[in-house]
Amino acid sequence: MTTIQGVWYRSRPVGGTEVTMKAMEDRGSLDISPGKLVFHGKKGDVEVADISGVAAARHGRDFVNRWITVTYGSGKTAMFVDGRM
Repeated sequence: MTTIQGVWYRSRPVGGTEVTMKAMEDRGSLDISPGKLVFHGKKGDVEVADISGVAAARHGRDFVNRWITVTYGSGKTAMFVDGRM
């Protein structure tokens, strides 16, 4: 298992009618294991398993960061970026 500290998390891209200045919903660490990711944030944990897709791109109003978007389960989305900058 590999652990990465200083990770930002979102459950969906910033944009649309969402009113927020923050790029992330939570921040914490990301445990990476074969076939599974676990984000440990200040607001709770998010387990990502049954991964069906991975992509990297800028999203919504956050034109600075390239987010890693992971599609998993029955169409759920988890987005991660290195927030240590």
